[in-house]
Amino acid sequence: MRWPRRVADLSGLLAISATYVYFLIWAQFGLLARMRSAGLDGAAIRLAMAAMGIAGLSASFAAARLPARRSTVAAGLAGCAAAALGALAARATPDFALAAAAVGAATAVTTVALASALPVLVAPARRGLAVGAATGIAYLICNLPPIFEASPATQAGVAAALCLFAAAMLIRAPRQTVAARPLPLP
Repeated sequence: MRWPRRVADLSGLLAISATYVYFLIWAQFGLLARMRSAGLDGAAIRLAMAAMGIAGLSASFAAARLPARRSTVAAGLAGCAAAALGALAARATPDFALAAAAVGAATAVTTVALASALPVLVAPARRGLAVGAATGIAYLICNLPPIFEASPATQAGVAAALCLFAAAMLIRAPRQTVAARPLPLP
């Protein structure tokens, strides 16, 4: 089945939105709230955040060597979902350090893969609009009171579900049928 290019671009828009939602509502807020609700003190939270940062930096360099494909972005999004849901099982500082490292690594792989695969995800003429719209949609989703004020478990579930849905759409979407071309200069 041949999909119109604009419909095919929707999977790229969804991948961008899912990445931002995951980063904003889970990696930056929900995970911290989960650590606090488990009773971790400031030192334990700093340790977990250091693990997240080190894993994220390392995974960023590793992800730069991955192919710029839809499947790479989909794998990163699936990793984000697994990391969010896995973090809900953490109970003590070592568990949270491991969970935070997984969140950092998955976020890094997804963002680097997304940036490198953007030319195959969205047609050049609509790329700016797609990135802007997807980012705005993500901010809207994250600021909806039922999500922003939800428990960390609900935030993890929302982020994971959106990541898995985006990953599935990337896998199902057609390959780019038109070769990427540079935008014409005015």
